[in-house]
Amino acid sequence: MEDSSSDSSNEKSNSRMVRWLLEAPLWILLISIGIVFSYQWNLSTLEQHTLSLAQERGRYTFKIIETTRLWVAQHGVAYVASDERTPSNPYLEVPEKDISTPSGIKLTAVNPAYMTRQLAGLLKEKHDLLVHLTSLNPLNPGNRADPWETRALTLFEKRDVEEIVEVIPENNTEYIRYMAPLFVKNACMQCHEKQGYKVGDVRGGISVSFDYSPFVNSTAKQKQNLQFIHVAIWATLSLFTIVTLRLIKRHERTIEQSRDVAEQLVKQRTAELQQALDEIKTLKGIIPICSYCHKIRSDEGAWERMESYITKHSDASFSHGICPDCVKAARKDAGLDE
Repeated sequence: MEDSSSDSSNEKSNSRMVRWLLEAPLWILLISIGIVFSYQWNLSTLEQHTLSLAQERGRYTFKIIETTRLWVAQHGVAYVASDERTPSNPYLEVPEKDISTPSGIKLTAVNPAYMTRQLAGLLKEKHDLLVHLTSLNPLNPGNRADPWETRALTLFEKRDVEEIVEVIPENNTEYIRYMAPLFVKNACMQCHEKQGYKVGDVRGGISVSFDYSPFVNSTAKQKQNLQFIHVAIWATLSLFTIVTLRLIKRHERTIEQSRDVAEQLVKQRTAELQQALDEIKTLKGIIPICSYCHKIRSDEGAWERMESYITKHSDASFSHGICPDCVKAARKDAGLDE
């Protein structure tokens, strides 16, 4: 009895589990979670790729300036025409800083730092790039680091990072700020040895800043496509899930109906079999029969002919005839054999 109760309880538990798993809202919720996770991951990947492109622009600008600075440093100084845009550098201490050509053209010496500031002006004017040569110990006060650059230079001196790139919001616009360190080389010692630097030290850094919105705008179409694809996948999976669950439920209902019909047939056949068994038991019991006329007394107390009683309580039927003994007795009673 306990096993039967336990089996029934397990069947009910399994049935509840099946019904729970066949609920469409549950599966749509799971699909939605998966789609949201996929969308966020792909969006993050796209944004990281966009940031990498911006970082590459900052890195390329830095490398060009660094290489140009090295060329100038290897030559000591470079002389250019002195004018209002390129006056003599008051922070440069080299012999023959200002000279004139035989024809009277005035020239001034340009070192890597001065050249960097000149390039920074052109890059801002022509390409909207903000380039700043800076240091924690600048010769020129104009090269003093801002808070963001100070933090970057501190990390460079600790050798914690090799470069830094961040998106900085400012005046409702996002800017990319990229910075990498400048290391002291042999060619730099002419100007910076007096400051106590050694070859390999971090002398300072160059920061490159520019508007990030063109990069973001360039991926707007990709973001729209990403949204459309994920919405389409969500709708397709949800519809497929709903249709599939309905088919499964319909199949379950068909199975249940078939099971109910089978149970009814089993009950019906069982009842018929039980009735037949009851009838067989009646015939197997003690049957009260008259020893003279051979009538049988029924359960209700009525006396019935043997043929009638057996016909009612079994599938047997009778055909009538006369046995030889009865034939002889009948002929004797009729006086035919005298």
